[in-house]
Amino acid sequence: MIKCIIVDDEKPARDEISYLINAYGEFDIVETFDNAKGVLENIKSLDVDVIFVDINMPVMSGIELVDHLRQLKLNYHVVFITAYDDYAIKAFELNAVDYILKPVSKERMAQTLKRIKVEMDEERYDLKINQLMQQISKGKPEHLCFHRDGKIVPIKLSDIIYVMAENKGTVVETKKGTFITPLQLRELEKKLMEEDFFRCHRSYLINLSMIIHIEPWFNRTFQVELEGIEERIPISRNYVQHFKELMNII
Repeated sequence: MIKCIIVDDEKPARDEISYLINAYGEFDIVETFDNAKGVLENIKSLDVDVIFVDINMPVMSGIELVDHLRQLKLNYHVVFITAYDDYAIKAFELNAVDYILKPVSKERMAQTLKRIKVEMDEERYDLKINQLMQQISKGKPEHLCFHRDGKIVPIKLSDIIYVMAENKGTVVETKKGTFITPLQLRELEKKLMEEDFFRCHRSYLINLSMIIHIEPWFNRTFQVELEGIEERIPISRNYVQHFKELMNII
């Protein structure tokens, strides 16, 4: 089941969205909220895949809520449902799956739910590919080359700390500094056919040999501290079981 929460300050809107989502058996609404504060107070205790959120709410808007969740590295699939079209660009800057204008028709909701399912199926596919590549990886290159300041810099694979998807490319954090490449995360994943590299999240690829600490997180997931990096990298729910097997966490 794909687990969802609904955030809207108007009860009729929450009820209508719930009705439309419940028409599809693969989606389950685990909770509804009438304000953003309630989401922030409870989100870590909920098993959630998708957030359907209104934009214009008192105290904290839906845009502010999602931006706050992103800063906490809580990267759920997000669908904005609103009566206004003023925030569409900002919504997609936050990587929203969709932006729906009220009133929401059954057909429009069906289109959105189908899009969510496709994205989640792709994430599961990426996990399977990652596992397969680790099994068959042989004859691997020892380094990759990146462009910086008009020069080509060779980087040993063992010196790559993590790779993060960003906008239309990726950020590669290494012992020799940060590099930005137009390659997509999936393309770099194919090149990093090393046993020590692991797709831990839809937006991250980490070097397992760089892990210093593993911290239990909410919903039975983890976040990791990597060598030389202050920020914590999340291990998302879709990847956590394979991560536990690789790290022999029992």
